[in-house]
Amino acid sequence: MKVIWLISIFCLGLSGAAVSSVRTLERTDGTQLTYYFDAPEVAQFPILILLQGSTCRSSFPLYEMVAPTARSQGIATLVIEKRGLTQDSVQCPQEYLLSNTFNDRILDHLTVISELRRAESRWNKKAGWAGGSEGGVIASLTAHLIPETSALLLFSSA
Repeated sequence: MKVIWLISIFCLGLSGAAVSSVRTLERTDGTQLTYYFDAPEVAQFPILILLQGSTCRSSFPLYEMVAPTARSQGIATLVIEKRGLTQDSVQCPQEYLLSNTFNDRILDHLTVISELRRAESRWNKKAGWAGGSEGGVIASLTAHLIPETSALLLFSSA
């Protein structure tokens, strides 16, 4: 049952209007960590955490595609932007090329989840992870560190 809601979100994720909830945190090194979060207007919600592969493109289109459908199903969506990228990135920035590592992406997810624990009182403390390619690797390396994890779905990861 837990995996079914993840799969249904991906299958239905092509509908809905654009969503734009951009949030930022400061990393311990002083750089900006950007993430996209959309929560439904329900009393309690689980969070779907989506992880894109290693491509040097913004994760925002993935978030924008899935968040409206997830919201309509009572599920929040979280997508963390890879280091150095923004919604408007057209070229691969130096920060991404020099600093985008597995450890960096894992730490970013741990940081954001910690913030959501503090800030999102309506979160029911259930999280489903879905990642493809390198995003699947990062999801599998991170999900077990998060006690709220209730599902993990990997697409073509190696």
